[in-house]
This record gives sequence, C-alpha cells and structure tokens, in this order.
Amino acid sequence: MGQFKEYVRMALNNIRSNKGRTFLTMLGIIIGIASVIMIMTIGNGVKRTMNTDLGDIIGGQMMIYENYELSDLSMDMTQDDLHEIQEMDGVKAATPMMSSSGSITAYKGDFSVSITAGNEYLGEINKLTMIYGRYFTKQEVDSNTAVAVIKSDDAKKMFGTDDVAGLTMEINSGGQIMDVTIVGVGKDKQASSLMSNMMGTDDTVTIYMPYTALERLGVSTDKFSTIDLIASDSSAESRVGDAALAVVNNNHPLGSEYGDKKAFLIEKASSSIETIDSVLNKMTLFIAIVAAISLLVGGIGIMNIMLVSVTERTKEIGIRKALGAKTGSIITQFLAESAIISGIGGVIGIIIGVSLAILVCTVIKITPAISAMTIILTTVFSCGVGILFGVHPARKAAHLNPIDALRKE
Repeated sequence: MGQFKEYVRMALNNIRSNKGRTFLTMLGIIIGIASVIMIMTIGNGVKRTMNTDLGDIIGGQMMIYENYELSDLSMDMTQDDLHEIQEMDGVKAATPMMSSSGSITAYKGDFSVSITAGNEYLGEINKLTMIYGRYFTKQEVDSNTAVAVIKSDDAKKMFGTDDVAGLTMEINSGGQIMDVTIVGVGKDKQASSLMSNMMGTDDTVTIYMPYTALERLGVSTDKFSTIDLIASDSSAESRVGDAALAVVNNNHPLGSEYGDKKAFLIEKASSSIETIDSVLNKMTLFIAIVAAISLLVGGIGIMNIMLVSVTERTKEIGIRKALGAKTGSIITQFLAESAIISGIGGVIGIIIGVSLAILVCTVIKITPAISAMTIILTTVFSCGVGILFGVHPARKAAHLNPIDALRKE
C-alpha cells in the first residue's frame, strides 16, 4: 500500500511539472465525458417530462377502432356496444368519437373548423379545464341539441375574447348550415413548453359537440367506427381495455374465412407512451455513443503523452531498474499516472457536462434528470480509458534494458 501511495505521489509530481501538456492531453477525455453526461441528462429529462405530460393528458385512455385491414368489410359499433362497455367494471367513461369539418362564421370572420363529437363523457377525454360556462349534458346529447364547447385560444381568435358562453356560431359542413350555441369555454391541461412546441400551432378552430347534433349536418350517428374509453385506474388499463375489446369483437364475430383476425382493434395510451420512450432511449443512446467516440481520441492522446514521458524518463527508469525495481512496479507507476490523468479529466468533464445540461434544460424549460449511475459509470469508464491506453507505454517502460536506459542522454 505504501508503494502504491509513492507511485501516486510520483505521478502527481510529474503531472504538476507538465501542467500545460497534461491539460491538453485531458481535453479529449473532458469533451467526451461532458458530452455523454450532457446528452444523457437532457435526454432523460426530456423523456421524464414527456412521460409526465402524456400521462396527464392521455393516461388511462384507450381507443377501440375498426380494423381497416379488412377492406372488404365495413364494421361499425352500435349503441348496444357502447352501453355494454359503459356498464363494465373498471370503465370510468366511454364515448363514441365522431368528427366532421368545414368552416365557421363568427364575429371576427370565417375560420376552418374541426369538429370532435361525442357524448357527455367527451370532457373526460379531452380534459379541458372549464373557465366559462359548462360542458354539454346527457340531456343535450339525447335531444340532439346544437351546442358546443370551444377552447379559450380559439374563442379569442373568433371573438376577440374568451368570455363567449351563450354566443352563437354558424357552421357550414358539406353545404349543410347549422347554428351552434357556445355553452362552455375551456383551457387545455397545462403541458410543458417542450410538449407545446412539439405540438406546434394550428389555425384551425376545434369545437366539441354532442355527436347526435351531427345529424343536422347530414351525418348518420346510429353507428360509429371508434369508441374512446378511460379506465378508472390507469394501472388496470390493460385489463379493462382487453375486456372491452373482447366484448365488441364477440358482438361482431367474423367468419372462419378470416382466421384469427378481429373486426376491431384497440390502441392504449400506455403503448403509445412506451413507443415514444423506446424511440427516445434509442436516440439518446445513439447520440451518446457518437459523443463517446471523443473518449477514444482522448485515450489515444493519453497513450501518446505517456510514450513521450517514457522517452523523457528513460534514464530514471534505468536507474530504478538497476536499483532493483521490479517490472510490475514500473508498470504500476505509469498506469497510475495515466489513470490519474484520465480520472481528473473525467471529473472536470462531469462538472462541465452537468452544468451545461442544467443550462440547456433551463432554457428549454424541462427538469434535468441527473443520474448517479450515469456519473459513476462515466467516471469508471474514463479511468478505464486511461488504464487501457496506458498499458502499452507502461509495458514499454517496464521492459527497457537497464544498461541501454542508463546510457540514454
């Protein structure tokens, strides 16, 4: 142990005597470690932020939809399917999802409109926070009442203010005209600026209506190809979704000629989140691997500088070997020096990487996810790079012929 401390002391003395050269040698390690730490921290922060936002927005949601691969069939779900799903244990809400489009005339002019229609549970799906008025009711759904809920931003575009509950809009869809009364104004659930930027902006106005009101626009509402539902507990999403899908497919069996194919399929929010997670993980890992290539450059720099050090200290090595120093002692001395150089570079790289990651995350308004395991692994890796690339110079020093080394000027 005492000998090892002596090797470390000698290594530190040599590093101090060549500060400039040592720092330049460290640069590759510093840049590599800083890049990996920064990328992993930002990547994990983005993933965590997106998971939180998506969980808040679509957590527990599922969509049962027509299997479009069966192009020779046109299968639709009915009110009976909807009622059966609504009565199932574990289902918080279920609504048919229908849509239409056209133009809308309001106080500030004409706008393109996207209509999303469902029953009184539609509010559970779109998760608008009501700031004026209310959501439409079951009674309004049952009576085909032409009422609508709009978003605050869309209200401002159409009327110049979001306090518009009670006002009327004129919708034109496929030549069919319908006057719609606004009963409520809502605001989207607040998402991070990252999600908002990724979603972008759209000039199209979105309104939410009872699906039965679409009959006034010539749309048949007796059957529908999509039902959205929410599990009472997100942890039971898979069980509830599979049970609901089984109900619908049992109600609409296919002939034996279709084999194992089903008339309807299901898409679960958890699956979408897992897919996004997987893509982000792969992207982060790929970029981190590319950044880690600079560690190879740093390792080569350490090997080069250690070879120079061996050449400069040839006579010193000869004297030590003449005095009885073992081959293992010489190897340990030079490996300790290369490990210390890469270790110090690694620590500096970690500090810079964490600092830059926090700065970038602050700018893009996400919470950095600093992983202790990532820091530990990069520290071990940086020291390992120093040892790996220090082996050749250390072996070269250890195998010098003492007589030839002593003759070296």
